[in-house]
Amino acid sequence: MNVFTKVIHRTLSAKLSFWVLAIVSMLFVVTLSVMFYYAREAIRKEAMDEARQALESTALNIDNTLKKVEVAVTNMQWNVENHLDEPERMMVYTRKIVETMPDITGCAIAFEPDFYPKKGRLYMAYHFRQGDSVVEADHFGNTPYVEQKWFTEPIRSDAPAWIEDGKENIGSDMPVASYSVPIHHKGRAVGVLAFDVSLVWLSKMVQETRPFPNTFCAVMARDGSFVVHPDTTQLVAGAVYNQIKYWPGDQQQYKQLAEAMMSGQSGEMKVNFFGFDNWVFFKPFKNTGWSINIVCPEYELLADYHTLQRFTLILIGVGLLALLLFCLFYVMLQLRPLGQLSKKAQRMAEGHYDTPIEETRRQDVIGSLQNSFASMQRSVVDHLAEAERQTKGLMERKASLEAAYEHVQEANRVQSDFLSNMTDQMSQPLNDISASVADIQQHHQEMTQEDIRQHANQIQQHTLTVINLLDQILQVTIKKGGGR
Repeated sequence: MNVFTKVIHRTLSAKLSFWVLAIVSMLFVVTLSVMFYYAREAIRKEAMDEARQALESTALNIDNTLKKVEVAVTNMQWNVENHLDEPERMMVYTRKIVETMPDITGCAIAFEPDFYPKKGRLYMAYHFRQGDSVVEADHFGNTPYVEQKWFTEPIRSDAPAWIEDGKENIGSDMPVASYSVPIHHKGRAVGVLAFDVSLVWLSKMVQETRPFPNTFCAVMARDGSFVVHPDTTQLVAGAVYNQIKYWPGDQQQYKQLAEAMMSGQSGEMKVNFFGFDNWVFFKPFKNTGWSINIVCPEYELLADYHTLQRFTLILIGVGLLALLLFCLFYVMLQLRPLGQLSKKAQRMAEGHYDTPIEETRRQDVIGSLQNSFASMQRSVVDHLAEAERQTKGLMERKASLEAAYEHVQEANRVQSDFLSNMTDQMSQPLNDISASVADIQQHHQEMTQEDIRQHANQIQQHTLTVINLLDQILQVTIKKGGGR
């Protein structure tokens, strides 16, 4: 990591590329955050609309099928009530219904005890579908039909009713729901006409409602039992309350949901099941009082969003990587002249002023800088050449001055030696003149005219010698002055 950091800090192209990447990434983060927010809401809305539409469509299909059953039962009821004096017809009616109505899995016409004394205490005509055949039976399971709910409920209420716990069919383990209507005779309910609808068919139709793979559907009766449920162990009375007891979380929220469905309301509610947020969409059937519901995990509703998010993030990652590589390559290519200029400037700093710097046709700041460096390098070389020429001239003049100085020094030395020699030559005549003058001063009274004349001649002779020497010195001095 330290090596990577050093490379970034020391390489201008890498630094610029990562700054570009950082800025672009920030723009992507802001843009995508806004986009993902609205995409999430749009996808959630679309998924919820799809779930509602699937629920509406299934409820409508099942309602239509159940309505057809109710209409058929009502029509059959009139025939039965008008032919109660012909008990043999009941078997014909039940067989005909099962054979002609594919949605019906069984049809029963049962009467209260002793209604037909000649037929025995209990009389029931019943046919049910078993594979491709229609089978006749005269009883259900191990209990008399007069004790089963599909018979007792319409007699008690004297009104049609959908019985969700159904009957046990002889020769078939297929669960059913029955639509039972009372059969009247002389204004009194004396029997029941029941059409059976297969709960397997109903369950299949409900499960086909699933708009998403991980959703599940159920049909709940008014007493809290499930008519259809993925878990068949829940097909017992009050099953929803048994489930609620084991669900973690807000029990009151679960109860509100169950009561809303049992009371025939429609809508949706967000509920947390075992740590996962789920949306429950529910709607009642029009005639049965049952409620169909779809449970959709929220992550399932947002599956397209998460797919879009992953796909987009992968594309962005690949795009940013491509951008980084492009920036590194392009910036490195564009900044290559700067690196070359840096190396050549370093060589110039080390004293290699003749390092060539080529001019370029680039019109940008780097091209201008390179051309400026080339111009500066030529100017430095020219100045150095001029300085070298001037230095050479100065050195030549210095040598000339040093030679002249040596000549002057030699002349001064010769002049000094000459003056010293002249001075030495003048000292003797002057001493003689001084001695003659002193001798005249001391003995002039004793001297003769001849002696005085001799001394005067000596003095004159020595004076001429000194004058001659002084004239020579004067001539040398005048020549030196003229030479300067």
